[in-house]
Amino acid sequence: VDEPPTLESVPWVGAPELWQAAGDVLGRNVRVGVIDSGIDYTHAMFGGSGLVEDYASNDPSVIEPGTFPTARVLGGYDFVGDDYDSSEPGLDIPVPDEDPLDCQSPSPGGHGTHVAGIVGGGGVTADGSAYQGPYDVTLDPAAFEVGPGVAPAVDLYALKVFGCVAGGTTSVSALALEWAADPDGDGVLDDRLDVGNL
Repeated sequence: VDEPPTLESVPWVGAPELWQAAGDVLGRNVRVGVIDSGIDYTHAMFGGSGLVEDYASNDPSVIEPGTFPTARVLGGYDFVGDDYDSSEPGLDIPVPDEDPLDCQSPSPGGHGTHVAGIVGGGGVTADGSAYQGPYDVTLDPAAFEVGPGVAPAVDLYALKVFGCVAGGTTSVSALALEWAADPDGDGVLDDRLDVGNL
């Protein structure tokens, strides 16, 4: 396929018609936790710079000042660390940290970013800049490098349960679900996320 899938799939499911016909149904103020391999919050579709060097210079085990959270990825947590592999003795012990930055490769690297883009990426124009709208039926697929997601105004949360080295199973999904129910861990669920995508 020569085009990013959201350029075809989001119009195919009728999202632009819904955005235009129903008023503000872009996902504004809906909090979505993406329980996966993390989110590349340096990507332009999530409020980052979109510069490869900003991703490459980011230490995935710490949050550098001014990098995270972004205007679109409002929080999250890395429950496992980049080296985690549940099927490999010696690497099957999670080493959590505060930075839920997605890995780019090998698999499952990038999967959480891909999923978050489908759910709520804002889109990236052909010149590499973040798309700012409007979100309606006037979208021209030729104007995009990456098309907007189905709900391009949701608040995203990156809940990283996979390391960078392997896909398969993970033993920490329950921890991510608990975090989604009570992000600040105070036992009061008034700050819970609205949606958890697992």
